Formats: sequence, C-alpha cells, structure tokens
Amino acid sequence: MKKRKLVLALMLSLMMLVTMIPSFSFADATGGTGSSAATSGYCGATGNDHVTWKLTQNNSDAANPTYTLTIDGSGAMADYKAPVGKNINIAEAAPWYQTLSADATTKLFPITNIEIGDKVTGLGDYAFAYTGITAIGFYKNVTDYGDNLYSHCSKVEVVDWAGFNPKNISDGYVTEQTATGSFVPFGMFDYCEKLDQCKNGATTYPAGKLVFPENITGVMTAAFRGTGFSSIDFESSNLTRAGAYVFSYMPNLTELTVPGKVEFYQQNGDLQSSAFQGCAALEKVTLDDSVTIIPYRMFSQCSKLAEVQADKADSKLETIDRNAFAQCGKLASFTFPDALKNLRNSAFIQTGLTSVELGAVETLDNNVFQGCSALTTVNIEGTKDLKLPGSLFNGSWNNSTHGFDNDGAKLTSFTVENGDLSDFSLSGSKTTLKNVVLGDGVTNVPNGLLSGFEVLETVSLGKGVTSIADNTFKECTSLKSIELSEGLTSIGNHAFNGCTSLAAVHLEKATALKTLGRSAFEGCTALTEIAIPDAVTEIGNNAFCKCSKLIKVDISPNSKLTTIGGGAFVNSEVPYFYIPSGVTVGQQAFFFNAEPTNKKITYDLSGWDTKNLNTSVFGKWCFSQHWDHTNYREIARTFYLPDDTVVPYLPVGTSSIYTAVDPSDKADRTRNAVYAVTNGGTFAKNTDFTTDTLATPIKENHKFLGWYDNKGCDGTAVSTAPTAGKTYYAKWGEKAHSTITLNSVDNKTYDGNQIELTADNCTVTGSTGAITFVYQQKDGDHWTDLDAAPVYVGEYRVKATVAEDDTHASADSDYVNFTIAKANPSYKVPQNLEAIEGQTLAKVKLPEGFTWEQPTTTSVGNPGTNTFTVTYTPVDTDNYNTIEGINVTLKVHMKWVALNEVPVINAEDKTLTVGDNFDPKSGVTATDKEDGDLTDQIEIVKNTVDTSKAGLYSVTYEVTDKDGASVEKSINVVVKEKTAPPTTVSQDGSANGTKTGDTMPIGMLAVLMLAAAAGIVFCGRKLYKSR
Repeated sequence: MKKRKLVLALMLSLMMLVTMIPSFSFADATGGTGSSAATSGYCGATGNDHVTWKLTQNNSDAANPTYTLTIDGSGAMADYKAPVGKNINIAEAAPWYQTLSADATTKLFPITNIEIGDKVTGLGDYAFAYTGITAIGFYKNVTDYGDNLYSHCSKVEVVDWAGFNPKNISDGYVTEQTATGSFVPFGMFDYCEKLDQCKNGATTYPAGKLVFPENITGVMTAAFRGTGFSSIDFESSNLTRAGAYVFSYMPNLTELTVPGKVEFYQQNGDLQSSAFQGCAALEKVTLDDSVTIIPYRMFSQCSKLAEVQADKADSKLETIDRNAFAQCGKLASFTFPDALKNLRNSAFIQTGLTSVELGAVETLDNNVFQGCSALTTVNIEGTKDLKLPGSLFNGSWNNSTHGFDNDGAKLTSFTVENGDLSDFSLSGSKTTLKNVVLGDGVTNVPNGLLSGFEVLETVSLGKGVTSIADNTFKECTSLKSIELSEGLTSIGNHAFNGCTSLAAVHLEKATALKTLGRSAFEGCTALTEIAIPDAVTEIGNNAFCKCSKLIKVDISPNSKLTTIGGGAFVNSEVPYFYIPSGVTVGQQAFFFNAEPTNKKITYDLSGWDTKNLNTSVFGKWCFSQHWDHTNYREIARTFYLPDDTVVPYLPVGTSSIYTAVDPSDKADRTRNAVYAVTNGGTFAKNTDFTTDTLATPIKENHKFLGWYDNKGCDGTAVSTAPTAGKTYYAKWGEKAHSTITLNSVDNKTYDGNQIELTADNCTVTGSTGAITFVYQQKDGDHWTDLDAAPVYVGEYRVKATVAEDDTHASADSDYVNFTIAKANPSYKVPQNLEAIEGQTLAKVKLPEGFTWEQPTTTSVGNPGTNTFTVTYTPVDTDNYNTIEGINVTLKVHMKWVALNEVPVINAEDKTLTVGDNFDPKSGVTATDKEDGDLTDQIEIVKNTVDTSKAGLYSVTYEVTDKDGASVEKSINVVVKEKTAPPTTVSQDGSANGTKTGDTMPIGMLAVLMLAAAAGIVFCGRKLYKSR
C-alpha cells in the first residue's frame, strides 16, 4: 500500500513538472489542420503569433447551414488570397474558405457572424471577404488590418466604427505610396454594395451618410468602392489622404463637395486616381476653394454629372489632369477658376459642355475637349507661353477607321487673347463658326487656319498677329468684317481670296503694314473701297483682281509704295488711282478683260520725278483692255503727268495692238487716253475726277489759270471735254506776296499749361488765310520740331505761318525765342517739431520733401525753442525749384535720467545623486531691464559642491550691468546616496518582472519546480528504502 502511495505521489510530481513547461503549436503548410473538412486550426502570421480559428454551426439546417467564425488566441493573423475570382487557388485562401463552399449565385460563404478574441492584434488580407455578415464592428485590441478585409460582403448594411484603431496601415495597391498611419486599408469595404450606414457606439448617423471616425486620417485605394452611401462627410473628418478608386462606382452618390485638405493620390505607374469614377448617380460637384488639382480620371464615367461649381475668383484650382471628366456626357456647366493653369490630355473628352471660359491657362494638351459635340462658345485668356494644340476640339478617335469621328465641337464663337497658334486647328467647326477674336497676345497664326469657313462673319485680330498667313481666310464667303491691328506687317497670298461678302477692310488701321500678297483680296466682289497705308511697299500680283465693286483706292502722296504687281487691279472699276513716284507697275496691273460699267478712269502721276522713268517701270498692257477682234472694251483713261516726257512710257491700248513698252512704239493710243500735264500742280484730297472736263489742280502759292491744248499755254483755255489722244497743259500764275511778323513772345514760368499764341500776336499783310505756329525746342546745339505748343521748362522758339488764300501767297515769320522757367513750389513749413536734449537733428523726423542741413552733426541744442533751417525738394524737380534756408522752430525737452534697475539672476535649488555630473551654470540665466540678456556675464563667486559624497552644498552667482549695478544669488545643492530601485506591485498584487506570453511568473514557476523535484527525490528515496 505504501508503494502504491509513493508511486502515485511520484506520478503527480511528474505531471506538475510537465504542466509548468509552455507548449507551442504551428499551423501546417496548408493553413489548416491538414483535413479538407477541418472546422478549426491555427492561422497565425508567424511562429510567435498564436492565433486560432474555429467554425461553429449556428443552425441545424444541413441544407443551408450558417456559421460563426471565431478568431482567438494572441498575435496577428496570416495574410491570404481571395477565395473567389478568376484563376484563384483555393489553397491560398484562408482555411475556413477551404472548409466551406460559396453560394453559386451570391459568391458568398455561409459565415454570418465573426468573433475576435481580445488578444488578437492583426487581421489578414481577405480574412472575411465574401462572407454573409450583415454588420461590421471592430475591437480595440486589433491595430493591424489586412487588405480587402471585408471586400464583396454584399449583405453588409452597417459599419460601427467604435473600437476601430488601425496603426501603421499602408496602401497595399499603390505600393509607391510609403506613408503609413491610421488609415482605412486597401479594399476594406470594396463592393459591399448594401453598406450605407455608419455608427460609432451609441451614435447612429443618418442612413446613406458616410462618416469617418476622428482617428482616421486616410482611406486607401478602393476602400469604399461600390458601397451604397449617398453622401460623404469630408467636412467633419480628419482625412488628409485618399487612394485610387476610393469612392468609385458608388451607385447612390448624388452630390459631393471635394475637400482641399484631402490629397487624392495617384498610382505612380499610370497616375490613375479615379477616386469617384463611375458614380452613375452623381449630378453635382462643388470644389472647395483650397482644391489645387483634380487628378487623373477622378470623375470619369459619371454619366449623370451635369454641374461642377467652383468660385471663379477665390478657387486655387491649378490643374485638371488627364481624363478627369472623361465621358461625363451630361456635364454642361463647369466653372473654370481664374487660378487654373493646366488642362491635361482629354480632361473633358466626350462631355456635354456647351461653353468654356478659361483664364490665364499655361498648358492645354491635345484632345482636352475632344468629342464635345455640344460645345459652341469658347473664350480663352491664355498666356504668352500657351501653345494651343491642333486637336483641342477634335472628334472622338475611331479605332476602326483610324480617324476622328464627326462628333467634335461645332463652335459658333471662338476667342483667344494670348497664345501660340502655330499648330492650332478649328477644322471641326468649318460649317458652324461665325465669330473669331484673336487677341493682342496671339502669335503665329498658321496658313489656312480659317480657309473655307463658309459661315464665318466677323474676325478681330490683335497686336500680336503681325502676319496674316497664306490662305488664312480664303473663300470665307460669309465674312463681312475683319478688324486689323496696328501691328500687322503683312497679308499673305490668297489671305482673303473669294471673300465675296467682305464689303470693307480698314487697312489704314494697320499702320505698320508693308506687303499685300498675291491674290490677297482677289474676287472680293463686295469690297467697295480700300485705303493703302503709307508703310506699304508692295501690292502683290492680282491683289485686288476681280473686285468688281471696288470704287475707291486711297494711296497718299506720302506712300512708300514701290511695286504694284501684275494684274493687281484687273477689272477693278476704280475711277481714280494715285500712283506715287518711282512705283513699278506690273503687267496688266489695271487691265480690263470684261466689259466695265464705269467707262472713265483717272491715273494721277502728277507727283512723279521723271528721273525715275525707264522702260521697265510700266509693265506690258498695264493700262490696256482686251480686244478679241470682235468686242472692244471702250474705256476713257485720263493720265495726269508732271510733264509730257512720261507719255511715251505709258502702255495704253489693246492687248492685241500694244505688245511692248517702247517710247518709239506708235501703237494706237489715241482711242484710249487723255494726257494732262500739271506743270508742278497736284490735286487736293477730295478732288472730283468724275466730271467730263479735266479736274482742277492746285499748286502752292499759285493760281490755276486753266487747261491749254499746247505746251506754251497760248490762246484760250479749254473748257470742253478733252479729246482722246491729245495732251493738255496746266497754266499757273503766281499769287501776290504776303508778309507776317510775330511779335515778341514773353518768357513764362512753368504753370502746367501750354503756351498760347493767337493771330493777335502777329502782324499780317496780304493773305487772309489761317495762321498757324510751329514750335521747336533747343536740344544742345540743335533745334527739334514739336508736335504741339510746349508746356514744360525749357528753351524754345516759334514761327508763324499765314496760309495762302485765293489771291495771296503764304508767308512765314522769323523765329522768336522764349523760355519757360522753373516755378517755386508751394509747401507748408513743418510745425510742432520736438526733440530731447542730447539728440542730433537726424533723430527729428521731417515731413516728406524736407531735409535738415547737416543733420548727423548738428545738435538740437539746449532745452527750449531753437531755430534751424531746412531744404524743401519737390517731387517734380524738372519744373520746380528746390527751396533752401527755410526757417523752422524746434522745441527741445530736458533729458530725464532714469534710475538704473539691478539685474535679476534666475537659478533654482538642485538635488543630485552621488556620482552625478554637475554643471553650475546649467539652467541659470540673468536679465536686465536696460541691458537685456546678461546670461553670458554671470560669474560664479562660490561653489562648494562635491558630487562624490552625500551632503548639503551651495553655489553663489554674481552679475553686473553696464551701469555698474551688481547682484548676487545663492542656491543649495543636495547630494544624496544611491538607493536600490523599488519593487512595484501590479494591480493583481504580483511583483512586476519579466513575463512570457503563455507562462506564469518565473518566481512562482521556480518554487513549484523545486517542490516537484524535491517530491520526486523524496519519493524515490522512500521507494528505495521500502525495498
């Protein structure tokens, strides 16, 4: 019996010893227990994570069982792959999925409840995806959440954020994003399509409203994709980051305010954000003023989105990225903020925009408005560096035809103020565009930009358009008006050819215009008059050919014209042409090959210098008409010439008769031309050349006496219509002499007004014509002409001119000199000036314009009222004098000497332990009211501290300010002996010490193990003795 008791005691001791040893288990290679029908097992992430799983059936329905999944133990769960999808390997899914089967229709596994142990710290990827749960809650002990944790849980309706405490979460999809934090993980609720309500403990939020807990600062890629929420509360959240597809394909989201505080980050590989892509019910988006970018595809495929609002003036939106609103077919209204700088490729492709108004944008990529078939009006302010692409308004690209469909913008109005158009095209609007404005900052308009735009009616060109390229407006048959700028220098070949509705072109506004290209206005059959600017040197071949209604071409005597090209005015029935001296006239320049309505045409060459004549000046048939041996275009041409030596050089006749330019050629000129030699006379601007008789010329200081049919002007003046083929001569008589004297002109002092002279300042004999004055200003040794009477200070001279009248000649006076002198400025003497004894004048501030004399070295003097002088310098020193020696009074106050305050030392008593290092100046400071910080001036006058032994010691400090005020301060320093660290007791009464996750405290374990060992030894001895 005793043996049995000893054996039993021995066995009990061995069992006690064994139970003291911790036991560990590892999941097998399959993640389960090795059985395909296992209902429990291990699922820890590593050998140190003791996490288990268990399936418990909730019902007794063998055909439709449901289960509770319990995750227990301690540590983090392993990551798994999706249990549903293409090309999946179920062995890579969580073991509970390997045990169960998903519903063939819903793809859900029959897990309807999930319980998490209070020591589980992490949940793995796809841990609860595709389960049949209806609500989601969290546990505070879980801080690590895997990707796609609850994705495709299509029965989930509510999420309770209480206990949601994620730590160090990163985006598992956008791996380039390395930031970690309290984030909702990648795909956490992806396609939980019924999820539409949030709770936070006892607080239940309105159905449809997505509300984030305070501790969450980010939502990762696709976290809420496809969920059922109808609104998102960004305003009360602390979100700062949101990943790609994060809120995409939410079918109930109807309205949204995009917050500026949230960064909707993109994947580096394709820059794809797509944050709200495919939200089919979204109708309105408002942009917070602080939003700076709309990322790639952010709102693409939002098929009901009709309006995007932003504050035009206050919004900070700078960039709309690629495809941001692609295929938003109902997007008709978009407020483009003034701050917008960049629109990237296809940003608004296939949207419903009807109008676009852009501010100072810097970048417009290709296809920004591609396929916007409803777009009719575009206004772009632009910048000088903006380059408009050729495919800005293209139709949609067709992969079948490898071309653009005809669904591009059909603009009716287009305005751009600044930008380079060298690659630009508006070809898609060829049948709709009516109005175009190219502003002052537009450059490089390409050839043929608007060629063939059949309904284009008005065009305005700014200063930057210095050249109208070839064919730019060719055959714009509805073009009625074109506004040109003074910066235009050339009009290219065929630029307005065939613009049959163009009735007026104000070339005179283009004061810098130099060349008109070949056929520039050919066939402009509605054009009635044209004024050639003085700077034009060349009118190209056929430039105004076939302008059948052209009745006036204004070329001034100051014109720099050198060439009128061949055929330039063919069939143009202009009754009067002024042809400046030295111009080369091309072949058939004024030729007629059609029957004219106007049978009388005048050519004014009266200003010619005959030294410029040669046989190449006038081209073949330039003043001829066509004769086909049956029909002869009978035209009466009249030439006004400086003298009769010009006549032989004029190619006048029919094309079949006159074949060469040769003074000896005796071709039949008699039936075509009248020649009138003006003998130095010219014609006033509004002279009438349409009468049957010769026009009346003018000549300075001469009186016209009539036209004569002989060179000596003998006999009687001709008063009847001239005879073709004859030459007539103007006779002149000198007008009577006139005199004009300019009385003395008084010098004046500048007053801001022009000098005024009238006829009363002059004495005139003879002419009663108008009196004018010519002013010059002296510039060194030269006199320079002025356009108007002088205003400003300077040295001038003036002469008077009396114009001729009907009987008396004009006359000039001698120049009279005068000056405009500087004026004294008005000013107010400075008052109420004050200073303190001991200061200099530099310390006393004067009103603007006044300065002291020698301020830095002059004392303000003794207390009382003292007098000093100042100088006043006006702003306009060109016209006003500087005034010196202005007396001012200065009130000087006695200097009060303040009592000097002593410094303050800031130092506290200290307690040290034996062996500590001690720096007596550490933490000690000194300040002084007058001198400021004196810490670096502190001196230690006494220091008894010895840290090698315990005791009470003292340190004494002293500091002195610059005025000699001194202070001392002493502190006590206690040095204590070292002591053993105290033992702390936990709440359960046990002493703190090292613990392991699965064992009892080490001290107790040691005691028990010793007791067990002693029992074994004791029992062993008893057993031995019993033998």
